[in-house]
Amino acid sequence: MRQNCIWLVILVAIMFSMLTTSVSSDEISDQQLERDLQKATATVYINTDEGDMEPICSAVAFKRGADNTYYFITSSDCLGDDLVVSLFGDVITEMDFYLAFNQAGKVKMFPAKITQVIRSQQLYGGGVVIFQSVLYWNIPVIPLATDSMKAGEKIINYSLISNPDQPIFNGWVTRMKVSKPLVVNGIENFNAIVLCVNQNIDNKLAVSDPIIVSRDQRVIVAIFVGTANYFGVKKPAAVPINKIITSAPTEDKQ
Repeated sequence: MRQNCIWLVILVAIMFSMLTTSVSSDEISDQQLERDLQKATATVYINTDEGDMEPICSAVAFKRGADNTYYFITSSDCLGDDLVVSLFGDVITEMDFYLAFNQAGKVKMFPAKITQVIRSQQLYGGGVVIFQSVLYWNIPVIPLATDSMKAGEKIINYSLISNPDQPIFNGWVTRMKVSKPLVVNGIENFNAIVLCVNQNIDNKLAVSDPIIVSRDQRVIVAIFVGTANYFGVKKPAAVPINKIITSAPTEDKQ
């Protein structure tokens, strides 16, 4: 009788272990994506005319090249209207950009340059900027999506600048595509899709922390552009990255 009880306890322990291992592996996978996104995200600083270093937005590493060269992507809107117009006019300014990372409580900054500006179907602005920087340690990269977001797809954003106290938020893609261009600050954003998220989102997030990653695909799927009405409620809206980037970004723009 005692031996049977021992075997029963062992069997229950094995079944419980299998169940908790299955649950934990999903949780670990999600936690790993959050850690990778956090490590791949840098704060973009600009050297102002007054000589100050001003944080303007975040950018996420999506590709690694030779000699620890990394390529980062962000929304062109975060750079400001004047600079964006200049960039889309193929006038690369002499402004100094830096990418900042928090390593063990210490901020490390690296020079960065704009290698490409990709214009979306907009009146002006409304595209993405590619930064290049050489780091002296390895970081994860989050690739760019080649397919559009799907309804119900789980998404994640790392709000490094706009909400540092609670940087990670989750959400999902709705079935609603904005029927007409979503106009934000005079910019017409085409192909915008409504998102549902677990936080209140305003246009500040679209400017400062625009990158949206799919939990399902583990790729960068979209760029925040602003808010749209969703059954009478304002919800964040984003343009799929594959609607902006129709071909692979080139290595450099001279």
